[in-house]
Amino acid sequence: MGSLREDLAVRLSALYRMGRLGYLRPLAAADSGQSFLAGLRILSHLAGRDAALLERYETAVTTLGGREQDLSDRRRELFALTAESRKKETALLAARSRKAVLLARLEETSHAEKQQVTRLEDKSERLGALLELLEGRGRALAPGAASIRKYRGALDWPLKSRVAVPFGRIANPKFPKTFLRSSGWTLDAPPGTPVRAIFSGDVVYAQWLKGYGNLVVVDHGDGVFTLYGRLATGTIARGERVAIGDRVGALGESPEDEVAGLYFEIRDARASVDPALWLR
Repeated sequence: MGSLREDLAVRLSALYRMGRLGYLRPLAAADSGQSFLAGLRILSHLAGRDAALLERYETAVTTLGGREQDLSDRRRELFALTAESRKKETALLAARSRKAVLLARLEETSHAEKQQVTRLEDKSERLGALLELLEGRGRALAPGAASIRKYRGALDWPLKSRVAVPFGRIANPKFPKTFLRSSGWTLDAPPGTPVRAIFSGDVVYAQWLKGYGNLVVVDHGDGVFTLYGRLATGTIARGERVAIGDRVGALGESPEDEVAGLYFEIRDARASVDPALWLR
């Protein structure tokens, strides 16, 4: 393109120097028919050469215009692609950030679940160790005394309420996708509600136990114990004997991380059993 422009500039300069007559100057200077013909041939050659040069220049200009348009289109496409790429990169960074937050929450939840399971295992182990000790000292029935087993299925509840947490495998109240095993019932009732013995027996434990609050354990003889947890202070004393329906204490406050209410459990031959099979 640069070379064509230079060649065309030379020709235009030459035509300018030739004046108004331009191509006709060689013909005007002819002094005979032979020189006129020679000038005509020269004129024809020059005009053809200049026309071809001009045509090539115009073609080059048109081609260059098309290339510039194509380059402009490609630049717009590149700009659009760059903008789209940045948009996708921003979305990807946002997605990664959300993923990191979710993973952190999952890790926190998993850690909390593990901690709760550990607490529950410790709680169960503490109660198990206590009952192991108490059951080893369990009393036999006195001659002629009635066994609690005879009234299995006909005993009154320790308090009138609904079962907030049943016996057996249950969904974790804080983490519904995980499951726990409840060894007894949690009976929904407000603090201060009187709690009564379901059968006569001896109070073999009446003090605070981590995980159960103030706990009263009654030995009914014949290998059967009942447990009343989360009581307020001022429960019946250890060593006292209770009859059916005697007050063993009043319901106290429950831990914040557990379902509120009285914790009630029945142990038969060192195994926790469903209270629904014993109470009416």
